[in-house]
Amino acid sequence: MVNTIGATTTRTGLAIHAEFDPGSYPTGLTVPDAVMDSLPLTEHEWHGKWNYTLRPEPPAAVAAPRSEDRTQPEDRAPNWLHHPVICGMETHEFAALLADVEQYILDHPPISLHHKRARHRTLRRGPLSLSDRLLATVIRHRWKTQVRTLTALLGSPREAVGDAVHEITPVLEGLSHPIKPAPITAATAQDLANLIGQHGTKPMSY
Repeated sequence: MVNTIGATTTRTGLAIHAEFDPGSYPTGLTVPDAVMDSLPLTEHEWHGKWNYTLRPEPPAAVAAPRSEDRTQPEDRAPNWLHHPVICGMETHEFAALLADVEQYILDHPPISLHHKRARHRTLRRGPLSLSDRLLATVIRHRWKTQVRTLTALLGSPREAVGDAVHEITPVLEGLSHPIKPAPITAATAQDLANLIGQHGTKPMSY
């Protein structure tokens, strides 16, 4: 195949150089519509979506998201879930990590996958705030807490917590901030409450 491509010529003197790239690349990724629209493409008359010329000029500026696109849902997590014993971080450490996660998401363009349930990485995603999505991911990895338990604690719709963990885990990996598992598990809400001597699961002050 490489030799076939490399042997391509035209009557006007076009010469092609081709070589094999052994790299591994993810499949099923698409470029966001806004980025594609910014490219200096001139579509040809015959099947212009497939045949076009990419002009040698800078792409047009991509419009920034409208401010309303970055609004966040209200936090749902009860205060006691932010206890340092549970989340493994002091308040200021969690706030710093949250800021890093937000910036990481802003710095990496959205992706969509070619399947029936396409997911988009954005700051506003579903019914959970970014803080709640991060907290749920941290607790899930740290204590192996059941997803249904976190769903009940956050009062979130079905699958919202699972989607949050699916989204935030690679962001933490990208930030080189893995969540270290605790030596024990806390699968239920009562297990988590017992870690801090909390009776029941009502919010507490600390």
